[in-house]
Amino acid sequence: MRGDAGRGVPVSMIISLIKATLDPRGVEEAVREATASRNLVFELDHQLKYQELAVQPALRATSPELAELKERLNQARVAYAAAEARMEAVKARHAALVAVLGLLAAHIQAGKDTAELEAAVSAALGLVPAPATAAPAPAPAAPAPASAPAPAVAEKPEAGEETASSGTFKVLEVRSTKTGATRAWCEAVDSGQKTVIYGKNGAGKALTSAVGKIVEVRYIEGDAGLIALSVRLAG
Repeated sequence: MRGDAGRGVPVSMIISLIKATLDPRGVEEAVREATASRNLVFELDHQLKYQELAVQPALRATSPELAELKERLNQARVAYAAAEARMEAVKARHAALVAVLGLLAAHIQAGKDTAELEAAVSAALGLVPAPATAAPAPAPAAPAPASAPAPAVAEKPEAGEETASSGTFKVLEVRSTKTGATRAWCEAVDSGQKTVIYGKNGAGKALTSAVGKIVEVRYIEGDAGLIALSVRLAG
């Protein structure tokens, strides 16, 4: 339940999330596609080896039949690699949905504010979140004379904070770079897009210890990926 608006998480969102989590058809279709692509690679590779035995060694380089089989085999290998990538993406999205469902349940049970998590779930499922209803402001007893608003005092941002963004990611794999930084291969919970996040010091240690877990990252964009300013476990 949200602490500011005092309303519960929309039931339609929870139902949609559960349906998406429990529906295995996307994973099954991706696995079938990858299996069919792999079998085609094996079949064409067998045909090519058999055809090479039927052609004299001196003529193999100029054989149109062998050239056609090699081209079909290369295309099949490319298609197999793409199918495997799609299968891994679907499996990772399914695992992320399971994790988000558990995280949402934990937030609700603990009575935490679920505003940001609802927005991420809505974006992932293509839902439109219900707007929060704010309590009406009480009418003043008597009109007060207008006064100039006090100037806001801006806090001095840390380095990079003025252009920083926040996001929720699942840490899939972590490696160390030659410069001593941490390179984490992550997947965005809201979009399923995979990206590289670099971190040093505390942020790097947090990424290293969060493999397989969901983290909230405050980052800036770098030339080769995202640069983490702070990392903490979601929830």
